[in-house]
Amino acid sequence: MAPRDPLFEASKKANEVIEDLSLKDRIRDGGYMRVDPAQIAATVNVQVMYKKLDKLLGGFIRERSNPGILVNCDRSRGLMHMTCAHELGHFFLNHESSADQEIYHGTSASMVEQTADQFAYSLLAPRWLVAKTMNDRHWTMADLVQPHVVYQMSLRLGISFKAMVWSLNRLKLLKEPVTLALDKLQPKTLKVHALGGAELEHANADVWVLQPADKDRVLEPGYGDRFVLELPNHAGSGHLWSVDELRSEGFTLQPFTADGRQRDHAQSRNVIVGSGNAMLSYVLDPPEMYRRPPEKAGDLDPIYARRKKVSLQEVTPWLPASQAMDTFAFNTEFEPTREGLSVSEQEKLVLASLQRKQ
Repeated sequence: MAPRDPLFEASKKANEVIEDLSLKDRIRDGGYMRVDPAQIAATVNVQVMYKKLDKLLGGFIRERSNPGILVNCDRSRGLMHMTCAHELGHFFLNHESSADQEIYHGTSASMVEQTADQFAYSLLAPRWLVAKTMNDRHWTMADLVQPHVVYQMSLRLGISFKAMVWSLNRLKLLKEPVTLALDKLQPKTLKVHALGGAELEHANADVWVLQPADKDRVLEPGYGDRFVLELPNHAGSGHLWSVDELRSEGFTLQPFTADGRQRDHAQSRNVIVGSGNAMLSYVLDPPEMYRRPPEKAGDLDPIYARRKKVSLQEVTPWLPASQAMDTFAFNTEFEPTREGLSVSEQEKLVLASLQRKQ
């Protein structure tokens, strides 16, 4: 019998986890767009703790009765998710405790680290999920050479830009020269471009460019993230996009300009735009509490109130909202990345507490 390929076995294990925990249901039926490693950890009783670390990205502790994962929360969320998935690889592949200063390993690394990497890539960026994300947005393989497309895909899959680049390479959707060129790009330049020249206040925050394909989805942004909406333009016929105040409390819609730093921050709910383009861009600002990373528990929404619905309507000002020409709605679940237990672990503890009181 030929010896088993450890990397193939790691991918196989990730696929088994996806099937055994019915993770496709979260995306197909729940409207989510990514596989959540922290949720997986909570399901299999592996506690995830976020902590600011100096050099380490994360670690796995192989305690037989109480295994745990440590993730550096002073990094981008995409890197945090990849780190958590890498540490889950150590757990599911029956590795011993590990401390990791990096998670993107080459062929010179130990097979233990290579297989944990392979597990993470196969878990968070499996072929079927990449294909679904591309099909939903009508992205072709030719589009994948565009950095902003790869960046937006990375946000939806919840992984870092670097991990997205190499995921596409592993799936043979990007050739080596293009992969290496994209790998040299800094995500900061893509964020500034998406905001029309403005820089984010927080370095680890991201910019989501939302299109009709994101309608009715559940976005999982981070605190401090920004939104640019690209919506159909029918201003020539008197239709304007407006935030539904009753169902989008605290969200404000603004015209997109060439340089977001020069935008008028007046709290206008209706946006009047020109009529020359089929699609026009808007900036959607979240409520104040989500515009900066949380510093303490009081800065967070209660666990039971995490989901917020954002609803926009394309209406004629002189007609009632019930006669809207079109609507665009989605849900947000902002993910805090401060020190402490993961949101999934907190939700698990809250549920257990409620069950004990019944």
